[in-house]
Amino acid sequence: MLMNDDQIHNAPQPPTEPDLTTNPQTANDLPAGVMPVLPPHPPHRRNVLTYVLAFVLAAAAAGGSYLLLTSSTKTASPQPAAKQSSPVLASAKKQYYLNDAVAGFINYKPEVFKEVTVSKIPEIPSADTGVNAVIVQANIVGFSDSGLYLYDISANKTYRLTDGGGSPRIMSDHYLLYAFDTGSGADKRLGGKLLDLQTGQTQTVFSGAPENVPNTVCCSVSPDGLKAAFVQKNKISVWDINTRKSTDYTATVDPIDPYFSRTSANDYNTEDSYAAPQWLDNTTLVYTNKPAASLVEANKPKQIVDNTLSQLDISTGKSTSIKTDKGGIYDIYIASGTIYFDQAPLNDNTGVTQIYVVDQGGDGSAARPLGYNTGFLLVSPDGKKVYTFDTMDGPNAYTELDPYANDPNKAPGSFDPHIPGVSVTQILPRGFIDNDRMLLAELGTAGTQSHEYIAIYNTKTAKVEQYLKIN
Repeated sequence: MLMNDDQIHNAPQPPTEPDLTTNPQTANDLPAGVMPVLPPHPPHRRNVLTYVLAFVLAAAAAGGSYLLLTSSTKTASPQPAAKQSSPVLASAKKQYYLNDAVAGFINYKPEVFKEVTVSKIPEIPSADTGVNAVIVQANIVGFSDSGLYLYDISANKTYRLTDGGGSPRIMSDHYLLYAFDTGSGADKRLGGKLLDLQTGQTQTVFSGAPENVPNTVCCSVSPDGLKAAFVQKNKISVWDINTRKSTDYTATVDPIDPYFSRTSANDYNTEDSYAAPQWLDNTTLVYTNKPAASLVEANKPKQIVDNTLSQLDISTGKSTSIKTDKGGIYDIYIASGTIYFDQAPLNDNTGVTQIYVVDQGGDGSAARPLGYNTGFLLVSPDGKKVYTFDTMDGPNAYTELDPYANDPNKAPGSFDPHIPGVSVTQILPRGFIDNDRMLLAELGTAGTQSHEYIAIYNTKTAKVEQYLKIN
C-alpha cells in the first residue's frame, strides 16, 4: 500500500510542533542557517526632555515583547497590517496546492539548481495559462534523495531545489516558502524557510520548538503570495514578504494539546491534529482554536475534542466565529471563497470524518454536511466540487460531491481516475495542477509486477491524460 503523508486519521501520525522564536527581517540577506529575529514594537515617540522616564519604560516594554516570542506569555494587542502604496514585489499568480505539492507560475533561474535526469512526473504537454511549474516533496513522487523538486512544464525538465523540507508554497513570483524540521532535544525546531528561486539563497522566516507550535505551522500563504500566517498560543502572526516584518494578532487559540509531551525516547513527537489555518482572501484567515484530538489524560489514547472555527480580519484585528457541529476539525480547505472542513464527530474515534461546507454570503446558518471522508479528498479550484478517495480501491471508492446540486438528496457521482491496463489497488491525490487536472499517485499491477505510477487526470475529459511508472 502507498504510504501517504497527507491526512488519514485512523492511523497514528508523528506530531510536529515548532516554537516560534524568530520574527520578520528587515532584509533578505541573512546567511543560510541563521534564524532571523523579529524586532520589538518601536516605542511611541516622546519629548525626550519632558518624558525621559516614559521613554525608558517604553524601551523596557519593547525588550519584553521580544521575550514573548520565546514564551507562552500572552502577546500584545493586534495591530492592523501596515498599508503599502507601492509593493516592492509582484503578487503571485493563482497557485494550486495540497500538503506537499504546489503548481503555479514561478520566475526561476535553472542554472542555480541541479538538474535531475530521471523525471518522476509525466510529461505535461500544456497547462492553464499562469502555470509553468509543479513543485513536489521527494517522497510523494518516489525520489530517493529528500528535498523539494521543481518540474518545468514547458522545458520538460526537473530540478532539485532543496535537500529537505515540505509543504511548498509560492510567494510573490520567484520565492518559495517551505516547512523545515531540524535538530533534536532542546535544539529541535520546526518552522518556515524562504527560498529565492533567482539566487538559491534561503532565509529562515520563523522557527520554534515542538512544545510551542504544531507541525502544521508552515505554510499558510495568502492568495496574492505576499503574506504568510503562523500560529502560537494566544496569537496569530502574519509575516509580510515586502516589509520582512510580522504583525501579531491576539486570538483565543492554542495549537498545542495541553497534555503534549516530548522526551528523549520520542524526540520526533509533534502536534499533528491542529488544522493548518487557511486564507479566505488576502485579509481574512480561517483557523481553529485548538487541536482536534487530545490525550485528555496523560498516557491514555487521544480522544476527539470539540474545537471551534473562526475567521480573523487582519484589517481590523477582529475574529468572528463560524457555526459548526460539535467535533474535532482536522483540516480546512478553501477554494474560490468557499470554506470546507473535515471534522470527526465528538466522542467518535472510528477514524471516519465528515466533510462540511460553509456557504459564504448566506444567512449565517451552520455549516452543511456533505458526506463521509473514508480516506483523502481534493476540493476543485473553483470550489464547486469535492473529490474523495477511499483508502482501498473498489466499487464507489472514488466519488464526486456537488455541494450546490439542485437536488439536496442527490447521490454522489463517481469518477474514474484509473490508469488504463493497470489493476489499481490504491490511488492517492497529490493536488490539482491547474483548474482541471489532478496529480495522482497510483499503486497497481501490470502483468505480474506491482508498480507505483504518477498520473495526470483531467476532470473535464474524465480520463487519465498521461502517466509515468516511477517504481
